[in-house]
Amino acid sequence: QGPPRHRTQRGQGVARAALRTVTGWALRDLGVPRLQLYIEPWNTASARIAEDIGFRREGLLRGWQQVGDERRDMAVYALLNSDGPVDGRAVTAH
Repeated sequence: QGPPRHRTQRGQGVARAALRTVTGWALRDLGVPRLQLYIEPWNTASARIAEDIGFRREGLLRGWQQVGDERRDMAVYALLNSDGPVDGRAVTAH
């Protein structure tokens, strides 16, 4: 029979929902002033999700992270608590 198959979550909105939930919790409930994401420049799907939620690309960090045996560039995205709604939802600290 072989190993059981599993469905991929790609394209199902799982990453978007998870990032929205964690971002809202951190900004609204914890009052974190700034969140940052590091995304490899080729990962356009993750960059699109980050931007849709409200993160802004701030720049490219060359050779930022060691991955395996090589240094990789990372694009840095940030969201400030003062930036306003996340993905259409208010996140200001109470």
